[in-house]
Amino acid sequence: MIDKNAASDANIIQMSYLKFLCSILLQIEDNKQKFVNILLLNLGLKNPSVKVKDNKFYLVDLNEGIEISEKDFEDIRRIILYQNIVHFDDSYINPELKEAMNEVDQLKNQNIVIPSTERKIAIITAHTGLSKKEQLEMTFRSHTLLFEEVSGEVDFSTTRSVALFTGNGDKMGHWIYKNKTDKFEGYITDVDKYAKSMGQEHNGIKTSNSNVSDNYLKQFNNF
Repeated sequence: MIDKNAASDANIIQMSYLKFLCSILLQIEDNKQKFVNILLLNLGLKNPSVKVKDNKFYLVDLNEGIEISEKDFEDIRRIILYQNIVHFDDSYINPELKEAMNEVDQLKNQNIVIPSTERKIAIITAHTGLSKKEQLEMTFRSHTLLFEEVSGEVDFSTTRSVALFTGNGDKMGHWIYKNKTDKFEGYITDVDKYAKSMGQEHNGIKTSNSNVSDNYLKQFNNF
């Protein structure tokens, strides 16, 4: 999941992902072992190694007669990520915008302790009765989805009654029938909407860099 395209070195950005791994990341022994583990578990390679031919990198298993090219590896890498990470999205985002989005995420989560896998298992057991053994037999993707549903149901059931009591039930999103959102939701807004939310006039709001924000908004509208 390392974003090599966020590097400042144009040579790294132009590399295939397999070449990036083999020529840079795998120079660190710990990274090498992690990569071998992934090859053993996900691809079933028994004796993986790397071959370089005409400046092209290949993953090979000589015992099994397997040879994986840089292009094949890129397809395999994306399949693994999309199969396992529920909200994975590798579509292009402007690097400056991506950095700004990461900063927003950090601010939102700065005082939140993300539950460990062990605690997630305990929470699911408390809510559904599924044992730890049963959960350990699930795929990572299925377990992530289950935890999200448990968390969403608890949040919905505890806040729904309050929202209805105060007359704001129609403003509260439904746990099951959720409103459509996009990946820029909560990150980008235009000045008019921001002014309205703050009860101010458009001309009374100062922006730090209107050209940059306008460019981002244009990207969002054209996405």
